Amino acid sequence: MNKKFLSAILFGALMVSSTGTFVSCKDYDDDIDRIDKELSEVKETIASLDSAIKAGKFVQSCNEVTGGYELVFTDGSKITIKNGTNGTDGAAGTTVIPEFRVEGNYWQVSTDKGATWVDVKDTEGNKVPARGQDGEAAGSNVSWVTVDGVEYIKIGDKVTDLKQNNEFPNIAVDAESKTVIVTIDGQNYTLLQ
Repeated sequence: MNKKFLSAILFGALMVSSTGTFVSCKDYDDDIDRIDKELSEVKETIASLDSAIKAGKFVQSCNEVTGGYELVFTDGSKITIKNGTNGTDGAAGTTVIPEFRVEGNYWQVSTDKGATWVDVKDTEGNKVPARGQDGEAAGSNVSWVTVDGVEYIKIGDKVTDLKQNNEFPNIAVDAESKTVIVTIDGQNYTLLQ
């Protein structure tokens, strides 16, 4: 009798303690519905952008509107992108002044005070030579060129993928010709080392 009684009590305790695990999914229905709605809206936006790209439409302009942005495509159609909610501010950016050097007859740039160096490449992905065709140093031929409204650094006859920033001076060092080219407000100044 004691075994039956003990079994009944254990079974009852098991049932009482497990009732919390048999909760209905109704508690989550509202959350699931909200997530499904948001997912559907995101899918619609992505689908409309995808169809626009496949149709050869491209963004002609982007205009700020109440609560987001309006993209106007080349065919005149429009899409509104709504701002998210409860976003947080990002971390403040840092000011970077690039340094240039010549290594193996090619220009290199460092954005971490010389810790690492990367080859400067033209718009076609080729390394930019530091010497011109006739053997003259290309360092004195640093200038700016505007492509699609953006100013890029031009070295010799090569347009690089480095964008101009008039707020900070640009400095290029050519160890072979022992010159330093400083660009301030779009003006080049060549200095001897």
